Amino acid sequence: NEYSDSIIAQENRRPMVYAGANDGMLHAFRAVDGFEAFAYIPQFLFDDRNSRGLHFLADETYSHIPYVDGSPLVADVFVESSWKTYLVGGVRAGGKGIYVLDITNPSAINEGNADKLVKQEFTHDDLGFTFSRPLVGKMNNGRWAAIFGNGYNSDPTGDGRAKLFVLYLDGAGGFELIDTEVGSVTAADCQNASSDCNGLSSPTVLDLDSNGTIDRVYAGDVQGNLWAFDLSNTVSSAWKGAYKDASDSPTPLFT
Repeated sequence: NEYSDSIIAQENRRPMVYAGANDGMLHAFRAVDGFEAFAYIPQFLFDDRNSRGLHFLADETYSHIPYVDGSPLVADVFVESSWKTYLVGGVRAGGKGIYVLDITNPSAINEGNADKLVKQEFTHDDLGFTFSRPLVGKMNNGRWAAIFGNGYNSDPTGDGRAKLFVLYLDGAGGFELIDTEVGSVTAADCQNASSDCNGLSSPTVLDLDSNGTIDRVYAGDVQGNLWAFDLSNTVSSAWKGAYKDASDSPTPLFT
């Protein structure tokens, strides 16, 4: 299961181009000729409410919704006892969800096995519009994960704070949620001008000891704070904001 063996095994893999689009689909094109091999629609785009969801495209009163507007990230991960290539994407202003696809062997993807393509479709009350572009890496607890901020305008059922998500990509699933404790929903929802709602933007990661695992994460929030998160512990419950104030509450690196 050496990574070099995986690279050699995939050296003749079909080259592909993946692009999200405002029609509600992630499109997969063969790089050699531009032929569209398949398209994928995240399930969380479907909604039976008026002026919501994919069906709104066919409405006479339709006004533009971005749908699958985010640029996906492609990364190699070691999950389920082998190296695989996963695509992780958000939908920016199109919705509040993250999707994970297994694109290890694009030539083998077809309608008959499409259910095996989708590894996760993730939503959460604290997840807003997914403008935060995920990053993928190995964590210090040995698990591979996608890391992203909770984005903007989280649901009213959330608490309106800026938070960092660590979404595990292995078969066991699950996630970690690290709270900055800054922000609140003081009005009906985060889209109200009088709300103090916060949200975390795209992160960057740092491997401090060069051992291939993520130790620090940095991300800014809507309220002008830059946060540092300490993920260096091998126990995920110890992951936290890197700095605390006198009352032991998280404090930003700077404002």
